[in-house]
Amino acid sequence: MPCPLCRKEFTIPDDGLSGTVKNFYMEKLLLVRNFLVDHEALHEQTPAAFRSLVVSDTEKVTNFLVMTEEVLQRLETERNDATMHLAGIEDEINTAADKLIAAIQRDVQN
Repeated sequence: MPCPLCRKEFTIPDDGLSGTVKNFYMEKLLLVRNFLVDHEALHEQTPAAFRSLVVSDTEKVTNFLVMTEEVLQRLETERNDATMHLAGIEDEINTAADKLIAAIQRDVQN
């Protein structure tokens, strides 16, 4: 059946409509629509509710930004550590290869 709000097809869960997932985006849109359509009746309540939604979303975005920056710093550190480790391994391989080449050249000359 189509959702009465967004028209997206969905199936009613076995436990009834109480088992459906809330669409917070649609709830916010309805709040804004109600504010715009009936601003006289909601004049005192909706602006505060709308502000609280905006503040809540702003706080969420700010928190996600902080978490993202922390993860980015950790990944940068891990990338630098891995690069240094690989450079060390490359040096070891080059040293071992140089020793093998020198040993082969000695054997060829003898």
